[in-house]
Amino acid sequence: MWFGPDMKCTDAQIAQAIAACLVHCKAPGAGSEIQVAKWTGEVGMGVAFEPIGEDHLESLILRNLPAFQAPGGLVLLLYSAVHTRGLARIRAEVAADGGELPLVVGPNWLCSSELVSLLMRGVAGGNVAAFNTTGRRNEWKVPLEIGLLSSSEKETGVPVCDALKSPAKPVWVVHGGDHFTVLFGLKPPPTDKGASFDLLHWNGLPPGGPRLTKLKVTAPQGPASPAPATPQPSYFKPVPGEIDDLVQADPEDKKQHPKDWTKWRYEAVLAIDDPSVQGAERPADVPPEPTFPQGEPGLGPWRCATCYHSRFT
Repeated sequence: MWFGPDMKCTDAQIAQAIAACLVHCKAPGAGSEIQVAKWTGEVGMGVAFEPIGEDHLESLILRNLPAFQAPGGLVLLLYSAVHTRGLARIRAEVAADGGELPLVVGPNWLCSSELVSLLMRGVAGGNVAAFNTTGRRNEWKVPLEIGLLSSSEKETGVPVCDALKSPAKPVWVVHGGDHFTVLFGLKPPPTDKGASFDLLHWNGLPPGGPRLTKLKVTAPQGPASPAPATPQPSYFKPVPGEIDDLVQADPEDKKQHPKDWTKWRYEAVLAIDDPSVQGAERPADVPPEPTFPQGEPGLGPWRCATCYHSRFT
């Protein structure tokens, strides 16, 4: 088995993976080098950089691997990637894709799409959609041949670009909202309509993780179709009573069933008839969303869903 949940990575394989991320961050040009970060003393204090050519990168990382695997090791990886790419180049790439800095967002230091892009392909552009802001096709070239799936496709209706949705290897970084997880298969998924196959999902972040989950996927329509040549109307005006957004799971349900999310109730925001909201009419062949009664307006304390979603910014 080339890859799987029981695979034990060797030090050489870990060094190879780190090197694969950094080598693509190298700026164009024959004279550019990779900058490998290391602590000059106590972890989190002083940092120094050792320039190295691509041919000797893996051996240098292997020698420094204990530092990369110790507390603060991920910070060394980020320092190495950012300084290899260059601050000015990163700022320009983020701006060109309509994103914004910083690459890591406080107060919980969540990873941004721009940072994931930098580590996946060496470019800090965070637009994962099939189109850019001008409507032109946006395609990623990912030397690692892995993909990325984002909840933004469901939220905005704009498809993720083809290279990320259908990568050469059955490995996807998954952006579900607050943080990133990993989805992978042990072999390429079948291409037949209605076929079922297994995937493994790794969530390394508490409180939901660390956890490895086996998923059985049934694809009634077969593989995802390529994105259309031009942007299509993707936002349908919500019908009053349909779920417009989810706020959070019920805290008491999470306490009583901490490992069984299927028993959690969710606080939801229902759509209202808002004349200021514009959107295309839902096509006849697109199933309607379920609707729920609004009920009488509550007179007690209430919370703003927008404030809840922006609590980390």
